[in-house]
Formats: sequence, structure tokens, C-alpha cells
Amino acid sequence: MKLNNKGFAVSGILYPLLILFIMLLIGVLDIMSSRKTVFDQTKDDIITELNDPNSLKSPIITVVGTNVTILNNTNVPGFNYDLKENVTAVASDGTQMLKNEIMVQTEPEFNQTKTGTYEITYIVTDSNGKRASASRTVTVVDQKSNENSWYYGFTGSYDKLIIPKDGLYQIQAWGASGYGGSLGGKGAYTRGEIELIANDELYMFVGEAGSRKNNIYNTMSESFNGGGSYACKDIRYTAGGATDIRTKGPTTTANEWSDTVSLASRIMVAAGGGAAGQATSDNNPVIKGGDGGTLTSKGGNGSSKGAGATQTSGYSLGAGESFGASSNECGANNGSGGGGGYYGGYASKYPSSSGAGGSSYISGFAGCTLYPNKIFDNAVMIPGDANMPNHNGDGTMVGNDGNGYVKILQLKVVNE
Repeated sequence: MKLNNKGFAVSGILYPLLILFIMLLIGVLDIMSSRKTVFDQTKDDIITELNDPNSLKSPIITVVGTNVTILNNTNVPGFNYDLKENVTAVASDGTQMLKNEIMVQTEPEFNQTKTGTYEITYIVTDSNGKRASASRTVTVVDQKSNENSWYYGFTGSYDKLIIPKDGLYQIQAWGASGYGGSLGGKGAYTRGEIELIANDELYMFVGEAGSRKNNIYNTMSESFNGGGSYACKDIRYTAGGATDIRTKGPTTTANEWSDTVSLASRIMVAAGGGAAGQATSDNNPVIKGGDGGTLTSKGGNGSSKGAGATQTSGYSLGAGESFGASSNECGANNGSGGGGGYYGGYASKYPSSSGAGGSSYISGFAGCTLYPNKIFDNAVMIPGDANMPNHNGDGTMVGNDGNGYVKILQLKVVNE
């Protein structure tokens, strides 16, 4: 077949274009092959870097407990939740970051006195410019009877609580006052926060306020939980019993508060106050009884006052002194019992002198021996002559007047 001049012209254009297309195709395939090689190499480099312990990765934030429920701290003395609690961060170079390098954002703005759910975001930027974030949910709840709050008054026996959930609990205790109206020694106050686990058992022995005992000559008739008496006159005054929390109940029903096994398991004690003193010529209180103490008690008042107690000494472990159990101990004078406590106070044995208060105790408080595996944090002791929270938590009072009291609040539960 012969081509005319026009055919030669067309073929002269097509052949170069075909050759150019083939060259371009070869070039594209080569580039794609090269890019795959680069991508493969990059992937290998990333994997190598990630596996290299010396490479700089993003910081790591560790949040222990990503779902936390806490108690509204309105009327809850001393409880403040730390949003950074159990939150740590490690920088990209492996060094531990400081707490103040962890930034916190909350939605909505966190308010521990307002019930609701708060989303907490933790953000860190290390010195290498690497960033990381983590989150936690905090739910604030109100106090609800029989769900996360328990209250115990004097009953003449003990109360038992089985802890429902692992968590942080606050225990408050008020010791009972000695007899004598405004002159009776006032009860002390103790408070602390403690980690408890589900099915832990607590036994509450709430002290009985002191009273006037009539026509029971040579009969002790002490106040419940260690408040001492005086058995040498038909009219005399008894001291206030201590209020305490134990991990073991009594092994006998007789004098259950003084059961030695149970008594040895006390983890908190709020001391009772001593009874007021009275004059020889009448039966009215005339001198102030010794208040429940802290690590020590000051003792009663008057020239023949009952001596105070400490962490290692007093009339007896748990009990204030009762005097005059037998007739040969009795004279013609009135007397007043010593208050219950970790160690009880001594009684006064003559008129115009008063009994001493007992000493208090908290496992974990500086100066107290530790009870194994039951240690309080943020522990507080207040003597009966100082300002302390009232039972409702909405005000203060000077010493506890009347029977003792216990309040237990579930402050925090980590749900995850």
C-alpha cells in the first residue's frame, strides 16, 4: 500500500506521540515504583522508631479511676476532692512530669458543692512540644439516708455496719458529757478519712451521758462505754462514756462494751467528760468536770480532782474510774466519776472536786499507735473545751453536751 503525502504527514506525527506516550508511561511506572519504595521505607522507619526505646513518642497520661463518684461536701467538714488525684504523666523522653504540668479542663465548671456529672480532661505538653490528653468522669451526689450516710446515737448497746462498697469513708465521733449541766465535762470530737473495702465490719459503741444516781448506795451503775461512778453516797454523779468505732464485736453479752477482744479492736475513740464536783452540804454541782481530751486529758478541777489520761496510762483501758465499790473505801464525802476514753480518767474522791475526762484515739493520728490495716488520713482531734462541728454539720459548738454520736459518710467510690 502506498501512502500519499498526507498519510506520511499523519504517521510522522503519530509515531513520535506514541513513542512519547510510551516514555511517559515508563516514567510514571518508575515514579510509582520509587514512591512505593519510599512509602515502604517510611513505614519501616516509623515502625523502627516506635520500637526504639530512645525515640520521642507522645507523653503518656495515666488516670487511675476513670469514673468516680464523690459526696457533695456541703456540711462535710474537711473533705475536698483533688481533681488530679491518681493522675500522672510521663514525658516523651521518659521523664516523670510534675503535677503542675498537668492542665485540667472541666465541663461544666467543677463545683464539689453542686450535684451533677462533670467531664474532666487532662492535657500535657512536654518540653519537646509533644502533647497528650486523657479524661475522667466525676459525679457529685447528695447525702442519702442508708445509701451513703449512716448516723448512730446512744442505744445502750452497739450498732453494726457492713461496708457496702470499696471506697473512701469519713468517720466522725463525739464523746458523751459528764453529769452536771453546764458544769459537766464535755465530750471530745474525732474525725478521719479511711479506705474501707466491701464487707468490712464496723461496730459503733456510742457513749451514754453522765447522770445523777439516787439511793443506790454501794452500787456502781456506770454510764455505758466507760463513764465512771462513785458508790459512797446515796446521791452522786456519773461521768460520760466514750464513743468508739471497732472492727470486732463483743464475744459475750455480759458487759459487752468492756469485752477485751472487742475493746482491743478500737480504731477511733472520742473521749467522754468527767462528772462535775459537788459540795458536802448539798447535792448541787459546784465545780466543772474535766473535759474529754485528745492525746491527753487535763484532769478534773479542785484540790482533790481526778487525774487525766494519756495514750499509755489512765484509770483503765476504755474505762473511767468508779470509786467506792466496797464500804471500807467510803467516807462521808461525795465524789464524781472519771470519763471513758482510750484510757479513762480518774474519779474525784472528795467534795468540791471533779472527775477527769478520758483520752481520745485515732489510728494514724500522730502520737497514736497504729491499728493494722486501718489507718486514717486527715485525722482531727478536738477536746471538749474547744469549738467542734455540731452533729448536723451546719455549725459549731463548744464540746459535746449529752449522749455521744457517730456519723459515717461515704466520700468517694471509684466505679472503674
